[in-house]
Amino acid sequence: MVNTGLVRKIDELGRIVIPKEIRRNLAIKDGEEMEIYIDENSIILKKFQRLLTFKELVCDYVNIFNRLLPISLLITDRESVILANKNEYKDIEHTKISATLCKIYDERKEGIGLNLNISENIVIKGYYYIKPIIINTDLIGSIICVSDKEIDKQEKLAVNLIDALLKIRLETD
Repeated sequence: MVNTGLVRKIDELGRIVIPKEIRRNLAIKDGEEMEIYIDENSIILKKFQRLLTFKELVCDYVNIFNRLLPISLLITDRESVILANKNEYKDIEHTKISATLCKIYDERKEGIGLNLNISENIVIKGYYYIKPIIINTDLIGSIICVSDKEIDKQEKLAVNLIDALLKIRLETD
C-alpha cells in the first residue's frame, strides 16, 4: 500500500472526498462507480468495471454462431433493435420496435410466424422464430431468427443456445 500522506475528514453524511490528484492518477472520472472492500481494519476503494454491456455480450455470442451456422439474427432490447448480424438488416438497427412485438414480449412466449412487423413501418418478409430473453423474471429483449424458408431445428437450436448462454452469464453478474 502506498502512503500518500493525505488526510481527509468524513462529513456528517459519512462522505469523504478522494483528492483530485489521486483521482487523476487512477483515471477515476466524476460519476464513476467504485467498489468498496473491507480488509481487517482498512477500507479499500476500487474502480468498478462491468465485464461487458448487454450489446457487447450478445455481439460476442452472435459472432461465434455466425462462424458455425450462418443465420440471420436480430437482437432487441425492450425498446429497439440493438443488433442485426446480416447487412440486409443493418438499416433497422436502433429502430424502435412495434406494438406487435411489444405484445409478443408481454406474452413472454417464443413463437414462429411469417412476416414480422418489427417496427411501425418495417415488415420483415419471410419466416421468423422469436425467443424472449428473460433473466430472473425480467424481460430483457429478444433473439429473432429470420429466414426466407421455414425455420429449421438447427436455427432454433442456435437461438436457444445463445439465449441459454446469455442467461448463464447475466444471472451471475
